[in-house]
Amino acid sequence: LSYCYQLESVTIPSSVKELSQGVFYRNYKLKSITIPEGITTIPIYLLSDCSALVNVALPSTITSIGQEAFRNCTALQSIILPARLESIANGAFSGCSAMTSVYSLNASAPAVTESSWSGVTANATLYVPSDEAVTVYETASYWGNFKSIEVMGEGFRTAHLTRLADGFLQ
Repeated sequence: LSYCYQLESVTIPSSVKELSQGVFYRNYKLKSITIPEGITTIPIYLLSDCSALVNVALPSTITSIGQEAFRNCTALQSIILPARLESIANGAFSGCSAMTSVYSLNASAPAVTESSWSGVTANATLYVPSDEAVTVYETASYWGNFKSIEVMGEGFRTAHLTRLADGFLQ
């Protein structure tokens, strides 16, 4: 499905249990993707260079995001990272120049590298679940590079739970 220049939206069926690396690579018109529960890994280059991508619904089951998985998704303004996320590889979000908000539902800081958020952190705010998590992220390697780290407001939690109930985000 890489280089499918007319593809604008994808909802991966729940029967899919694993994604191949680079499967949506350089789908320049892809704006939205929903990944089902059960998927645990976002493979390398999954959505690299999908420059129109604005909406990504990650399932709660994601534990790792592969190398350059979202590289140069230049329209992506925000991402919600699941509570089970353990690691984000090199360059996973590098070049996501429109990114202004990152929401981590994990109270512990996932492992990242210096280049995981290259070109993002100076302009983006990281939102975390609690005051304690703010301290954890501020002292964790490379997470402290975000413009600011703040506790997510109750409004976000309510909206997130509503979307979960609607099946939009997992």
